[in-house]
Amino acid sequence: CAAEVGAVGQRVAALEGELIRLQARLDQAGGQGRAESLDAALTELEQARRVHERIRRHAEAARLLHETLAARNGAAKQAYVRPFAQTVARLGRIVYGPTFEVEVADELTIVARIIDGERIPFEALSTGAKEQLAILTRLACAVLVDADQGVPVVIDDALGYSDPDKLRRVCAAVGQLHDQAQVVLLTCTPGRYAAIPQAHVVRL
Repeated sequence: CAAEVGAVGQRVAALEGELIRLQARLDQAGGQGRAESLDAALTELEQARRVHERIRRHAEAARLLHETLAARNGAAKQAYVRPFAQTVARLGRIVYGPTFEVEVADELTIVARIIDGERIPFEALSTGAKEQLAILTRLACAVLVDADQGVPVVIDDALGYSDPDKLRRVCAAVGQLHDQAQVVLLTCTPGRYAAIPQAHVVRL
């Protein structure tokens, strides 16, 4: 739209210039044989001005629509990004301590982990830390999807790269959701998750 408005604007300017030249030539010729050319130029100029104004209004409406949709889209994203980040942070403080924070992208992916003010991009974290954050994000999603009953979370033999202390803390975070969501852990080493409180073990 902006390019079209610019093109029409240039056409209007050109016609106005042509009108000035015709008026000057008409004055010089004393009006002999130039009146018709002047009238034609005036008519074309008026038409061009109307087209320019119509396109300008359309462009303004399109710009306003784009800005409105962008603002609403941003507000909608923040409506679920903020609660998600807060829930991950709440669970993560069980694992990493009270200064733990996360940066979250609009796609609900972890961008960085922050502890004691030190920001580490997700890509730079150890395999164990990435695995721990992956568990926390899944737990957070389960709670946010259904605040009353949550949704089932299935974890398949995870946390193999976590040290014993972090493993115990992640298990404690899982236990925090015992009345909010069902967490199903599939594992060949059930002792790894022995620290989960109120866990029900089913041996196959």
